[in-house]
Amino acid sequence: MDLLVRPRAGRLRQPTVVVLVIAAIFLFCTAGAAVDHVGTDEPLRPAYLIVALALLLIPLGLIVAFLVLNGRNVFLRWSDGALTLGEWTGRRVTVDQPQSARQYPVGASRLLVVSGREDQPHIVLNPDWWVPEELDRILSAVGRPVSTAPGAAVLPGIRRDHPGTRLPFSVRYPAVFTIGSIVGSLAWLTAMAFLITHL
Repeated sequence: MDLLVRPRAGRLRQPTVVVLVIAAIFLFCTAGAAVDHVGTDEPLRPAYLIVALALLLIPLGLIVAFLVLNGRNVFLRWSDGALTLGEWTGRRVTVDQPQSARQYPVGASRLLVVSGREDQPHIVLNPDWWVPEELDRILSAVGRPVSTAPGAAVLPGIRRDHPGTRLPFSVRYPAVFTIGSIVGSLAWLTAMAFLITHL
């Protein structure tokens, strides 16, 4: 039996819309600030304008690249007794003859870890990214019941049950990820506001 499924369409719609709306607002403000210089004695600062446009392209380029890589690389395949996950980076993780499948709660979401032999890597995925019926069909083919880990201590639980599991950075270092995201976003917003007001 050979089964191949792709992630649920639209799972990245919300962050994409947020990035596009924010970029559109700043683009409008940048254009408005540039137009305000027309017919005045105050010259436009082209260097600031170029930097502002470049900063606008950074989040747009990142979201486009992420969407393209997700659409091209992410998949889940069951074939000849092996389960393979394609990650957005292009990395592929294969578990031959899976021995267990266990879910771990992560806030309002969850992680599913599929394990085989001790010398094999583990598959880690977010079940919410997949169409439930298609994921159930894959897991039924695997033939291992999905158990749910008790408690809310995700990281210690996964490390105890599946030593050596490669986890997403946001799960391994949630505080660093959250603070870094906030600081990066505030720095970008501050830089854009400064450039627009000083064109």
